[in-house]
Amino acid sequence: MMTNDNQRHGRKVHIAFLSKDFPCGGAERVTCDVGNWLCSHGFAVTVFVMNHLQENYPKGFLRLFDVKPLPKGNILWSPRVAKAIRDAVLREKVDILVTYQKQRYAAWLKAKTGVKMVFVLHNPPFHELLGLTVAIGEAHPFKRSLLQVWKKVMDMDYYRKYQKVYHWADAYGVLCQSFKDQLTENLNLPADNKVCVLPNSVPLPTDVNLDKEKIILYLGRFAHIQKRVDRLLRIWKIVQPQLPDWKLEIVGGGVEDASLRAMATTLELKNIAFEGPTNQAKMYYDKASILCMTSSYEGWPLVLAEAQANGVVPILYNSFTAVTAVVSSKEEGVLIEPFDEEAYAKALVALAKDDERRKRMQLRVIEKAKTYSIDNTGAAWLQMVRRILNEDRG
Repeated sequence: MMTNDNQRHGRKVHIAFLSKDFPCGGAERVTCDVGNWLCSHGFAVTVFVMNHLQENYPKGFLRLFDVKPLPKGNILWSPRVAKAIRDAVLREKVDILVTYQKQRYAAWLKAKTGVKMVFVLHNPPFHELLGLTVAIGEAHPFKRSLLQVWKKVMDMDYYRKYQKVYHWADAYGVLCQSFKDQLTENLNLPADNKVCVLPNSVPLPTDVNLDKEKIILYLGRFAHIQKRVDRLLRIWKIVQPQLPDWKLEIVGGGVEDASLRAMATTLELKNIAFEGPTNQAKMYYDKASILCMTSSYEGWPLVLAEAQANGVVPILYNSFTAVTAVVSSKEEGVLIEPFDEEAYAKALVALAKDDERRKRMQLRVIEKAKTYSIDNTGAAWLQMVRRILNEDRG
């Protein structure tokens, strides 16, 4: 589909993405979807990568965009790699360059190439401080006072870093409206600013299994400060006598693997299985009736939207700003006041025992997931591209 939006100087508008390890992670998975969508709508798309991990593409994925190498390594914006990016932008005639990292050489690159640059934040604004905020809440009073002083220093440091990114970016993408509102307020930006909402996309399965088993699912990393799987184990200790025919499947891995397994043994938990990491999440979504999340904070969790797309009803703490974008009504999931484990257990038992309610919610979350379609996400990207190019033409 050729329009004025995807034409520039008599050729296709060329949009390039930067990645260190590709495809590896949620942002990279979304890049695959967005890249293909843009290609199918007449744009030229390239992903410049340091490490191309071809085995990580989703099963059956047909790539329409180009992938071209940068010097291999672990630091995307070293001086050597920055020069390679400059050369690639000029050689490939890139019009718009998209990055997910706060690049130290971004202003230099723009000056040398004239490329338009888009920064996309795949986390909540000032997410770097969320772990520190959690640590302050859990600390001994004396240590808490020291951490609060340190946080004030860090607040100013990250304020300057975010301001610097906003200054060089031609567009600043965030995942939902609440993130835009937060960034606008914290940086004292004008109402008409460069921040735009570029929502994540979620592949919509064509074969949703509605015949679920009595399985409660956790799927994600084991990371204590953020994910707090230990809370779920204590909750399961409370509910398992009331749900003797239900099973808890914990899918994932991380540094806490051994300690969480030991905790499950100490608590004498029954009907629980640690499945380890997987790249076949759908196999678990197909069986599970309920998804549990017990995180202290999140960004815009893909696992939550993927579960909804597969008819798995979520229950989670109302502990992050994007949660109401994904669970916007009582029929789209169950939200619990942070971090009341007794209330969570009570709500989990009620949901598991109410087949009619769960079936009704199952159909609703599938409908909700359709709002995460690649067409909706692609339309937001197209609007952003149009604004950048029109500013240039004007």
